[in-house]
Amino acid sequence: MVTGYIKAREKQTGKQDPKITWRYFDSDLIDKIGAKEVVDDPVTGFRVGQHKFDAGHFRFHLAHKFGFCYGVKLAIWDALSALERHQGARILALSEMIHNPHVNDELTKRGAIFMDRVGMSIDDVRPTDVVIIPAFGTTVENFQKLKALGDKGCTLIDTTCRSVVDVWDQIQRYNALGLTSVIHGKHEHEETIATASQATRHLVVRDLEQAAVVGEFIRGNVAEDEILETFAGAYSAEFRPARDLARIGMANQTTMRSSESEEVFALLREAMQDVHGPVALDQHYSGLDTICRATEVRQEAVIELVRDTPLDVMLVVGGFNSSNTKNLAKIAAAYVPTYHIEGAWAFDGDQIEHLHGYPLELGTARDWLPISGDVGITAGASTPDNTVGDVIDKILALRPRP
Repeated sequence: MVTGYIKAREKQTGKQDPKITWRYFDSDLIDKIGAKEVVDDPVTGFRVGQHKFDAGHFRFHLAHKFGFCYGVKLAIWDALSALERHQGARILALSEMIHNPHVNDELTKRGAIFMDRVGMSIDDVRPTDVVIIPAFGTTVENFQKLKALGDKGCTLIDTTCRSVVDVWDQIQRYNALGLTSVIHGKHEHEETIATASQATRHLVVRDLEQAAVVGEFIRGNVAEDEILETFAGAYSAEFRPARDLARIGMANQTTMRSSESEEVFALLREAMQDVHGPVALDQHYSGLDTICRATEVRQEAVIELVRDTPLDVMLVVGGFNSSNTKNLAKIAAAYVPTYHIEGAWAFDGDQIEHLHGYPLELGTARDWLPISGDVGITAGASTPDNTVGDVIDKILALRPRP
């Protein structure tokens, strides 16, 4: 079986690569659950299809959109291709390809060297190396260094997500207009570091609370010193709030909660309108849409699931350092007991290791899994299907049908 995104990649590149064992990351069980038709297994009697799996005592409900997004699929495809096509060469990845330990560990087994894990920098790259730029992208400075290495013979494989590049294109427009880019994101996140490097001037706003501080500064109710202290490490060199927040353009880290990005944009737009009025607003504020649709539809799907389906428990599967997975868990937790786990290895017996609380921390819970009932499942955009399938298999092994 050749999956749809492999066909799409072959169509895009005009190449076929039969050696790539992409199916390692797929799951026959998840394929069956996602099928358009509902069927009854003649051996087990289980009913499966249309994003549901009825095992008799457990009914699993999968969000209609979950797991690997298209950008991640293409990035992993390109990484696997590099490992197959450049055997014998040293293959380096600037950092984790995506925020999923299962996928990154598999790429390591196949020969990829993650430079951040072994303490390497771009200065250690040789002209004979193959260098993979991860889906998050990298900074302008790194791109310039890599281009120089490419001119000397180094093979560069850029897997930067198209949605991230779209944000960068918008920031270039802001630069041309002399606007400061205000980015809704986490200033320490690889993607936001790369995005901020594209801006002539920038400020990174983490959440609505921080956005409110910026809004009050624009209105004249907060001092410059408070801005500089509150956002230490999250603004460009020689950032001067009075000058640089007079005219702003909005952007976001693509994995943030889309509804929150919209609220941040609206809050700062309102502040600018209060100060400058509706007629002059366009001279001081630009908020063109930079929200990633893949992130948005996964969030919409989990809202639909937990709002419309009576669930006993919700599992959100994905890396603990994955922003989009954390946001899915935060959304679900408002409706149903929710556990953010990395994979089936997170639980055994009646104990589960999960990320919980706000602020988030890693902890364990007991008696989390009922004897029977309805289990909701979704997964972050960097989580492969086989990890989700393993979670379902593990639950059924722990709670076999009476």
